[in-house]
Amino acid sequence: MRWPTQSITPTPRPIGQYLQQTLLNGFNLTSQMVSLSEEEAEALGDYLYANHLIIQCKQAAVRVSPQTWEAIEARMLLVPNG
Repeated sequence: MRWPTQSITPTPRPIGQYLQQTLLNGFNLTSQMVSLSEEEAEALGDYLYANHLIIQCKQAAVRVSPQTWEAIEARMLLVPNG
C-alpha cells in the first residue's frame, strides 16, 4: 500500500477571508450583495464619517436635550429616498 505524498490537511484560509465569510453568514448575505463600486464605497465612507462626527458632537454637547438627540439619532441611519 502506498501512502499519499501530499498532505491531506486543507490549507488554512487567511484570517481576513475567514472573518469576511463569518460576517456574511451572520448577516445572511452573499459577497455579490456587498460588492460596492469605488464610488459607492467612497459614499459609504463619507456617510459613516459624518455619523461618527455627529456621535462625537453628542458626546461633547452639554446643552442639547435628550429628546433632541433622540430625534437626531432617529434620522442618522435612515437612507434618503431617491
